[in-house]
Amino acid sequence: MEGKNDEARYSIFYIASRIEEMLCNKIFNPTTENTKKVKKKKGPQDIGKIYPLLLHPWKEIFSTVFEMCDQNWNRREMTNAMSSIFMDEMEGLILSAINISKATDIAKFRQATLINRNQNKMSHRQTIALMEDDSPLGRIVAEIIDTEYAYKKDLEIVHNVFMSPIQIKNIISREDYQTLFGQITTLIGVTTQLINNWEEKVKPDTDILVRCYIIGEIFIEMASFLKLYTVYCSHHPEAVILETELRDNNEDFANTVKICESDPECRGLFMGSFLIKPVQRICKYPLFFRELLRTIPDEEEAYSKVSEAAASIEAVVGVVNEGRRTAENMMRTMEIERLISGLSTSLVSPARRFVQEGDFEIKGKNAHLFLFNDLLLVTKSTSSVFSKKDSFKIKGEIPLIESNISASNNTLIVHSPKKFNLNGNPSVVNDWYQKITQLKSDIEENQIRSNV
Repeated sequence: MEGKNDEARYSIFYIASRIEEMLCNKIFNPTTENTKKVKKKKGPQDIGKIYPLLLHPWKEIFSTVFEMCDQNWNRREMTNAMSSIFMDEMEGLILSAINISKATDIAKFRQATLINRNQNKMSHRQTIALMEDDSPLGRIVAEIIDTEYAYKKDLEIVHNVFMSPIQIKNIISREDYQTLFGQITTLIGVTTQLINNWEEKVKPDTDILVRCYIIGEIFIEMASFLKLYTVYCSHHPEAVILETELRDNNEDFANTVKICESDPECRGLFMGSFLIKPVQRICKYPLFFRELLRTIPDEEEAYSKVSEAAASIEAVVGVVNEGRRTAENMMRTMEIERLISGLSTSLVSPARRFVQEGDFEIKGKNAHLFLFNDLLLVTKSTSSVFSKKDSFKIKGEIPLIESNISASNNTLIVHSPKKFNLNGNPSVVNDWYQKITQLKSDIEENQIRSNV
């Protein structure tokens, strides 16, 4: 049953992010036909006209909500309101639908959404008050929760200050928008749920050890949701590269981002400083739990619960880090492929991993080698002194499993079937020989296992 609940929550987070993204498109870029159609209809009178539509074509939700919205309403306020109503899980969506259904005019709709935001702010102040404990353990708990609020605020800045204007202006493609901002809306939902769980379970008189137990309990419950960071973190390196390219080549994008960065909410930080926040946050959780375990007496019940949570978080962070490393390696492989001319086939393969590269000499001429876990490329440089980027021409594509490798002093000898005598520093030659030999051994072991 718990697995089904997790799956349902994940689906709600995903649906919420998709609704929010597409809702902004509908509200701020309505077609003439849809606008006329909206004006003829009356506002929804009950939850049945909103909530069931979550499972039906998006356009029905867009037109239903759009009919309640005034074009004169400030776009930033509109986006803030929409993000606030589609941020939580099932309970939050139902509450939002009720608020919408009760709204008979734009003023009431605005009031309903602002009330929710004000309640969240009050809840935050109450939570901070609950954490006034000057003991070492109290300070750690306060840091975990208070920084979670700050992190949520930073994600909301990404959404409201950067994502919305860029989307409204339609200055980059949908693919680039997704690459830049990925799962930000979904991650807002995750951190919101984490905070909500804390606020529901902690009372003013809750003992500090009980609070620690509750933190462990919450993170165990949320561990499956934290795996959503894998997608965001694995695409972050690509987002960094794309942002640089867009700033250099898209004047509208560069100007818009510069204006957004001047918003007081940004505190003088650049957009990239906010986009890296999820990567930093997921890596901080294990550190928090290590501090808790160092401070909680190990005979306490809270210690066992926090220890269990720490193991869950470590496992999640391991998955996230592995996903990020895999994505970075894939990006490097794609970059190498773009640099080399004359390749007989694509280098990009799900099982292929880039290992290292280096310079050698063949008959007194420079050669550059690229080593993958299953392939060795021998190339020569075609870059000129005036070119800004490296470029290479392929001289040999050698599958490791089909190669014979040997080393003699300062020469790495490769047969497959063409022979390459690669000259270099003896320590470098030995390093390459050892790595290639180990990679060949790994391939052979995998083949044996697959045949068993």
